[in-house]
Amino acid sequence: MNVGPQWSPTVWKQVTDSSQGCHFIKLYEKREKQLSLSNKSKSHPQAQANRWKWKVSAADESTSKSAKSSYGNEAIQ
Repeated sequence: MNVGPQWSPTVWKQVTDSSQGCHFIKLYEKREKQLSLSNKSKSHPQAQANRWKWKVSAADESTSKSAKSSYGNEAIQ
């Protein structure tokens, strides 16, 4: 069962048969808002393109010292 950011308040109510405290509720409201804003910003086409560019550039070239000596310009033929 996946109910998102409201998972803990929902489970709290079912398990303890009591209501949550105001600090507990505020925390989960804050996290729910952060999640929605995060998903909104990630859904923009520019953000998706940037993620793809980072992924491709990271996979494009290996920059470790051993990789450069084995496969780079200084590789022994």
